Amino acid sequence: MSTPPTIVVGLHGQTEPEYAHALAEAGAGEFFLGYVPEPWWKRWGFEVSPNRRYRQNQQFIERTRLEAVLKQATRDGIPVSLTFNEHFITQDMWDAALPFLKDAVKLGVSAIIVADPGVLLPLRSEFPGLGLHVSGDAGVTNPRAVEWLHGLGATRVIFPRELAYGDMLPILDDAPEGLEFEAFVMGEPCVYDGARCFTEHGYGFSCDFCNNHIRKTLFRRGESSGVPLDPPDAHWVDDPRHWAVRSLGKCGLCAIGPLMTQGVSHIKIPGRASQAMATTTLVARMLRHLNEGAPFARGLLEAPDVCSSKTFCYYPELADD
Repeated sequence: MSTPPTIVVGLHGQTEPEYAHALAEAGAGEFFLGYVPEPWWKRWGFEVSPNRRYRQNQQFIERTRLEAVLKQATRDGIPVSLTFNEHFITQDMWDAALPFLKDAVKLGVSAIIVADPGVLLPLRSEFPGLGLHVSGDAGVTNPRAVEWLHGLGATRVIFPRELAYGDMLPILDDAPEGLEFEAFVMGEPCVYDGARCFTEHGYGFSCDFCNNHIRKTLFRRGESSGVPLDPPDAHWVDDPRHWAVRSLGKCGLCAIGPLMTQGVSHIKIPGRASQAMATTTLVARMLRHLNEGAPFARGLLEAPDVCSSKTFCYYPELADD
């Protein structure tokens, strides 16, 4: 595979068309976003979400704003995916969501991201030409699952953010023809396992596991005792020079070249937050220098001790390449 992967960037709910255009200028090649219109939030609030985000500012709630951003994305030639990736979509949720899904597709959404495989066939029936992307929170970790989901109509599989590079390889080696793959390369990691976590993350409280992943590793995987640990490398997190660690979460810049070579067509910047411009710029610069490999990636971060520790690597097994 010689074509550089497409940078997929999340948009927060207050995104203006100008900001979307700026991200496109910086290198974004695809957007994803959440949409929770008034009929939904008046019935359930934002605590019952169609897309695993639970704060109002992370969602588009106004049709006019969604329409404006989609029009700008169309002018820039950027496809936009809509998140519909709660773990379980009940019949009530499906009935409530279908009108706004139809409206979003009418406005220009080109794909829907799902975690519940039960909605793949209904979505394929309702939207025959639409892209159907299986969320990282679906927990796809083996070739048989990929084959099954492809048979249900999936057009792309997003690897779970906690999946190791080596575990991706058998899936990519045995991939159905035409199926796309997307992997995380920058931003929010997951302390546990997104496919098996039912915490309503994103409130910013002191008990918010997901937003405290840098400050404290709550449990060490593989240990039955689950003993809480001290904050890892706190001196790095508090060092103002290491903005990459504080603001960007984990980094996978070193892995972009190997991922591309193995068949990953899209690389994801999650979060739907203000760091999108900084991360998009970093990833776009890395794409222009893939032949320089890991040394160039480390220079981009300007935090050599962070890179050496591998504490904040998405794919630490590649960090020495």
